[in-house]
Amino acid sequence: MGSFSSRILPKWTLNKPSGDSNRPHPNEDVTLRNAHESHLHQLPAELIFMIDSYLRDISRHGPNVSKMALRATCRRFHTILPAGPHPNAPWGELDRRSYSQLISLARFRDLCERERGGLLNPNHLVCCICRRSRESWCFTPVEQKKDPEQRTCIGAQGVLEICPHLRLTYMGFRLGPIEISCNRKHYSIEGFEGTVKVSQIGEIPNREIKVEVELILLEIYKGQELTREKVLDAVKKSNWKICPHMHTYGAEIWLSLFAEYLQGHGKLFSGKKLCSVRCGFGRWCWENGRLWPLHKCGVLDCDTRVVLFKDRRKSRKNVNREFLVMRIDRYLGKMESADDRRWMSQIEEASKLDEDRFRDSMRH
Repeated sequence: MGSFSSRILPKWTLNKPSGDSNRPHPNEDVTLRNAHESHLHQLPAELIFMIDSYLRDISRHGPNVSKMALRATCRRFHTILPAGPHPNAPWGELDRRSYSQLISLARFRDLCERERGGLLNPNHLVCCICRRSRESWCFTPVEQKKDPEQRTCIGAQGVLEICPHLRLTYMGFRLGPIEISCNRKHYSIEGFEGTVKVSQIGEIPNREIKVEVELILLEIYKGQELTREKVLDAVKKSNWKICPHMHTYGAEIWLSLFAEYLQGHGKLFSGKKLCSVRCGFGRWCWENGRLWPLHKCGVLDCDTRVVLFKDRRKSRKNVNREFLVMRIDRYLGKMESADDRRWMSQIEEASKLDEDRFRDSMRH
C-alpha cells in the first residue's frame, strides 16, 4: 500500500519517468535506476523526513549543508524536502557558502578521477590549488610526478615580490577586492618617502590588477645641471627590484636600451625626440620637460614599465621643492587564471628569493 505521504504526493515526485513529453530528461537513465535500484530512493516519504531531521549539524560552519546536499540528490527529494531551515525561510548565507565549497570539492575529486582514468585533454594535469586542469608546461617536473590531490601549478606556487616587505601569491589576490598599500618605510630623500600600492584599474569585465611604485630619487635644486651620471647614481642608490628581470643596480643596462631603440632593443611609449640619451653623454634630452621616455621590460609577457620624471612637492613648511621621481607600473592582467602569462612572468619561486636563500644557508 505504501505510506500515506507517498500516496498523496504527486506521482512525479517518485522520480518515475513520464511518457507525456517527446523530449526525455537528460538524466532519464538515472531516474530509472533510482526508481528500481536505489533503496534510499524507494523509502516512504515519512522515513525520508525522519532522516532529514537528523542531518542538521550545529558543530559545522554551515549546519544545514547535509540537508541541502540530500535535497539536491534527486528530483523526488528536491520536491518533498523543505527548501530552507524553516517554512518560508531560505537557507542562510553560511549554509549557501559552505554548500558551494562542498560542490567545488566534489567537482575537484571528480576531476582527479578523470585524470587517473585518462579522460582529460592530452598533456593536461590537475592543480589542487586552482582545482582545474592545466597544460603540463604549467607544472615543474617534480610537481608533474605527484598525485593530483597534492600537485600545485607554477602560477599558484609562485610569489610576487611587491616590495621588500610585501609578497603575495595568486590565491592572495583572489580573496577579495584588491586595494593594498605597504605602510612600512621605503627609500626616502629628506623625509619624502616612496609609496607602494596594489589596485584594480579599469571597468568590469576588463578590470586588471596593477602594482604601482613611486620612489623619490634626488632633489633638483634651482640652476642645478642634471647630468646622466647623476641620474644613474640616484637610480642605483634606491636599490630596488623593479621586476624579476630588472633591478636598479643594472640601470646602465636597461637605460642604455633607449640609445639602441632603433635596433629593436627595448620599447618607448613616448613620442618625444631622443637626443643626448641616444649618444649617452651630457644632459638628458628634454631636461626642462616634465616627463622623460618610458622603458618597458623586454622579457616576453612581462608588462613592467618604468619612467623617470620631475615633480614638485610641498615640504612640511609648505615650500615647493622639485625632485626626480622614478615610477614603476607592473600590470598583472585580469588574474582570472593562475596560468595567465602576464602573471607567470612576474612571479618567482619562494626558494629563489634572497631572504629565503639566506635562511636555507643558515640551516646548513
